Amino acid sequence: MKNIILLLAFMFQITISYAQQRDEVGHAVTTWSNWSTTACHKGIAWRFRQSFYSGNSGGFTWEYEVKNNYGRQVAFSFQFSESDASSGNTPMRKTLAANQVYRNTALPNASKINYFVFSVCFSADGRCKDECYSPCDNGTPNIPDCANSSSSLSGSRTSTASNTVQNTQTYTSPQQTKAQKQAQALNVISGSLMDLAKSFDKAKAEKREKQQREVEAKTQTSYIEQAAVEANNGTDDGYRKAANLLLSHVSELNGDELNTLGFYFWKQKDYTNSFKYFKMAASKGSDIGIYDLAYAYENGHGTTVDKNIAFYYYSKVSANYSDIASVYHQLGHLCEEGYNSDSNKSDFQAAYNYFIKGANLGEVSCMFHLGDYYNNGGKLATDLQKAKYWYQKACDLKNEKACDKLNNLK
Repeated sequence: MKNIILLLAFMFQITISYAQQRDEVGHAVTTWSNWSTTACHKGIAWRFRQSFYSGNSGGFTWEYEVKNNYGRQVAFSFQFSESDASSGNTPMRKTLAANQVYRNTALPNASKINYFVFSVCFSADGRCKDECYSPCDNGTPNIPDCANSSSSLSGSRTSTASNTVQNTQTYTSPQQTKAQKQAQALNVISGSLMDLAKSFDKAKAEKREKQQREVEAKTQTSYIEQAAVEANNGTDDGYRKAANLLLSHVSELNGDELNTLGFYFWKQKDYTNSFKYFKMAASKGSDIGIYDLAYAYENGHGTTVDKNIAFYYYSKVSANYSDIASVYHQLGHLCEEGYNSDSNKSDFQAAYNYFIKGANLGEVSCMFHLGDYYNNGGKLATDLQKAKYWYQKACDLKNEKACDKLNNLK
């Protein structure tokens, strides 16, 4: 990259030393030609200059200026052509105030250019009555008397006296010197090098942006990780610090993160705030948020106890095919108390159905309940072999009560 920059600097020095002139925006151009007029309308003066090179047109481009020397407003049409006949660009019409100069750079690449002037008039609004245009002049306004005109003329270049002569002028660019040709070649090369340098700069900028996004992403997750570190202390002060860290970014938290914030308040026994953030988490579709909101209703944490609502929210978690297996223990427990229907009567079969789902997902409390169901004929038909099976599964997962009951059955 260093070598490229040095080469660019060298090329710029050579280009500047050979270029005759630069325009207002830094383009290398030839000097302006002398002001000239057509043979007919001598108050409209033109001059041209030519750019050394244009990548867009693949060669030279023309720039021109036209000046109104009449001393009053004039309107006229004009056209450019590379050939001797006026078969070039679409004619343009321009209105200039006294001594006003108009510049344009829209001419194409060519070795020479012809320009044509026609339909000249000096009316205040730039229009000529009955299309009666001004005839040739000597540099002062030649305003025709059209009051007695009996015909409406078309305004073409051959319809008025002003156009009965070849009202054109030709400008040919000066021959390039050897130095100018070198400068042109160097302009092309330096332009390519500039494009290469820009591509390097763009790649660098994109790399910096990517690095910045990565830093921002790390910053965004760091406060969550830091909060978890504080909470792992297991103290009220740790949970308080963890909650404060998340509160400072609360607008950025997703549903699960809002639920974590509620959990930090819950651990401090600040049930009002824990309920608030559990509810916000649930509204964002967080399964664990819905589960903890149900638990709050079941136990009256931050709200009035309502086990019917608790059952409703637990059911939403299970309907989402959530991997929160403990929800089936909660649902089974509420069915035992009759909160799965308006009758409020114990429904052990429904409870059993939830316990079997939870047990199959590895929930140890559901396994223990199934052992009790088969061990106690009051809930389901007694089946000690099945009772031993489920107690054994729960015991294997370190459930001491299941181990004790399994020993009593041997």
